[in-house]
Amino acid sequence: MFKQFDILNKDLCPICNSNYNSFSGKREDWHNEDCNCYLQNKLWQEYSVANLPLDYYSKDIYDYSFKDESKDSKYYLEILKYIEFLDKIYEYGSSLFLYSDISSTGKTFFATSILKEANKKGYSIYFLPFIHLYNELSNCNNDYLNILNKLNNFDFLVIDSVDKELNRGYLSDTKILNIFEEFLNVRFKPIIFTSQKELNSNIETLKLVKKSLKNRIYEVFIDNPIQYTPNDYWEKVIRFKKEKIK
Repeated sequence: MFKQFDILNKDLCPICNSNYNSFSGKREDWHNEDCNCYLQNKLWQEYSVANLPLDYYSKDIYDYSFKDESKDSKYYLEILKYIEFLDKIYEYGSSLFLYSDISSTGKTFFATSILKEANKKGYSIYFLPFIHLYNELSNCNNDYLNILNKLNNFDFLVIDSVDKELNRGYLSDTKILNIFEEFLNVRFKPIIFTSQKELNSNIETLKLVKKSLKNRIYEVFIDNPIQYTPNDYWEKVIRFKKEKIK
């Protein structure tokens, strides 16, 4: 018989040695029937409802160490700033665009990590691959407002792999692009995008992101030695005045 632990004081679980904010147990032990880690299971349930990919449940932004990258990498520090000012980010409606022209550099890892940090602060979160949004809107029988309203209810939203090639020559693609633009124009809450193409690329979805969000989006190049051009983006976030910036 295992020892009960104090949920209110967030004691470590005696079985998996984990608390609400960390994952010390091995993945194969996550659903151990002997584990009474209520808070941990509650967190997994929240991640499941938020549609986070299962592979990222146990990965934390502060544990970032893959690819032998130094933790003083410019892009890593920029992402940490986004997390540091999360309340102001939400107030400002500030979005983030993470891109790299190669795969497996951590774009989705960083995006889901931001959602998890927002979840810790009590914000509602959701993860959505763009291809899933495309398929939903394609098969919604013109009930797309219901889909977009549900998405807009989430405080922080990830749209993964937004750089899907669409062709305005196709009626279905034109419809999706118009709906997507409408959604971007009415949402004044943060969106974290991931992409293998930079925001200035000649891709219709990215053109809409850039056009709709303008100076409310910050672009971060993942795994690139080029230094970022200094700007007052973070100062705007910090001293935000309640006006809507477009």
